[in-house]
Amino acid sequence: MIHANVEGESDFAPETRTLALRLAAHPFPTQLVPVKAQRAHLLNFRPSTTSRDLQRLTHDHLDLADSVLYQSGSPSHWNLDFYGRCRVGRAAFGTDRIPDGWAERCNALDEIWVPSEFHRETFAASGVERDKIHVTPCALDTQIFCPDRSPLRLPSVPARSFQFLAIADGMLASGIDTLVRAFVEEFAPDDDVALMLHCPPKRCGDCYIDFEAEVIALIETELGKDLEDIPTIALVMGSLSDEDRAGMFAAAHAFVHPARADATGHSCLEAFACRVPVIATDWGPLHHFLTNQNSFPLATSGMVAARPDEDELLAGRRWAEPDLDHLRNRMREVFNHPNEAVRRASQGRLEVGEKFDWNVVLPEWIRNFQRLLD
Repeated sequence: MIHANVEGESDFAPETRTLALRLAAHPFPTQLVPVKAQRAHLLNFRPSTTSRDLQRLTHDHLDLADSVLYQSGSPSHWNLDFYGRCRVGRAAFGTDRIPDGWAERCNALDEIWVPSEFHRETFAASGVERDKIHVTPCALDTQIFCPDRSPLRLPSVPARSFQFLAIADGMLASGIDTLVRAFVEEFAPDDDVALMLHCPPKRCGDCYIDFEAEVIALIETELGKDLEDIPTIALVMGSLSDEDRAGMFAAAHAFVHPARADATGHSCLEAFACRVPVIATDWGPLHHFLTNQNSFPLATSGMVAARPDEDELLAGRRWAEPDLDHLRNRMREVFNHPNEAVRRASQGRLEVGEKFDWNVVLPEWIRNFQRLLD
């Protein structure tokens, strides 16, 4: 039984949706129990076949006493009153330690499945019992995220010969403030280049972050620039389907991710799968798959105290500070040497297909579930 968030682009929601559908198609007996009364929202997913299949899984009923109860996302939201034959939690966090209270909730379950060795170490260092922690990689569909995907054309994004893409999972955690500064300082207003920022909905307390207002304030107040005197920056607001996300990558010439803290690195894997050159912070879970052969790893200037402006869970934690000068150099390098960028991106596409495609990873998930049921 899968009891988890299935809505949106973060907090393992895309992985949970795909996992449920893939397990059921294997076939593997699967019941989906969305959190927060999300069952009605399943009708909104595209394509419509996905909506219908997810809805159908909510109608299947398994005997919980004979089932693995699987929950993913923030341990703070797990329902510890549910019991099954075995209880499994799926979680990740991008800083040097996990938030207060998580370890106790993780230890209340039988196993914790994390995406990488980075998470194994940070969870164990924070008090999670090491023998409960198992590394189960992230996965993606390389038939959806692929180089042949038609580019997503958005009226709000001006056509430029070279387009950088970034995804804002919070201004600070994703390093968007550093990226905008690097882009504005490195490129001129008349350069044939653009920076596209995809901004999925992101809560800060009871409100959603106004990314447009924050970017404008950064440019005008902190950088002291007028909007007409900077190279082109375009914002794409709202959630996107997997197909549209893949189209967004297909429209880009490079993906830039100067994250201070990334929980899983999944957006970088999507860029790899689409054969898009990747510039990303060489720290955390990203460190386990970024190399100078498949990408352009970004150096850090050290570990610093995380700023909990956008997420109180960050309080008291440390994250990596991306090096501004190295980011400028990396962006210029990819812009000036597109052939080398494509060569590395081709290697990234190859490695994602070998290590992170659902067809490769799903058997490991099934073996783990079967192990707990035997």
